[in-house]
Amino acid sequence: MKIKRLWLILPLLAVAILPMAGCGGNPTLDVVNKFIKAEDLMFSTGDGSGLMEVEDPNIVLHMMAFPDTVGNAKHVAAIKGIVDGAAGPITHTWSEITATGDIGSVRWVETGTVGGKQVSYQGAYFLKVKDGKIVEAWLVSDMLTYFLAAGIVQYPPPPAK
Repeated sequence: MKIKRLWLILPLLAVAILPMAGCGGNPTLDVVNKFIKAEDLMFSTGDGSGLMEVEDPNIVLHMMAFPDTVGNAKHVAAIKGIVDGAAGPITHTWSEITATGDIGSVRWVETGTVGGKQVSYQGAYFLKVKDGKIVEAWLVSDMLTYFLAAGIVQYPPPPAK
C-alpha cells in the first residue's frame, strides 16, 4: 500500500520540482536563442523575417551614445543599412547565453571588413521578454575598438617630454 501511495505522489512532485530545477524549459532562453538565429540570418542573407517574428513590433532598442530605435521594422532597416554598406560579410560569434525570469543576455564578437582591414569588436545584448517577444533591448558594445580599427578615431599622441 505504501508503494502505491508513493507512485501517486511522484508525478505531483515531478510537476512541482522540475520547473524549479530548470528541467521544465526556459521560455526566455528560447527567445534569446531565436534572436541569435534571427540576427545571424539577417546579417548573412538580409532576411529580417526572424527578427520580425521574435521582436515585438514596438520594441525599444537602447544603444550607447545613439538615439533609441523604436520598432522592429526600424531595427531590421538599420541592420540592412549596415549590411548593405559593409565591404564584406559580417559575422558573429555568440557566447554566455543566459536567461533568468524575463531577462535574457548574450555576449557577441562581430567581425567584418572596414577599409580593407578585418575588424573585430565585442558587446552584449540584454533582452526583456514578454509574452514570447522581445519588448526591450539594451545593446552595449566596444565601439572604441571598432572606431580605432576603422580609422575613425585615433589615440592622441603621447605627451611631449
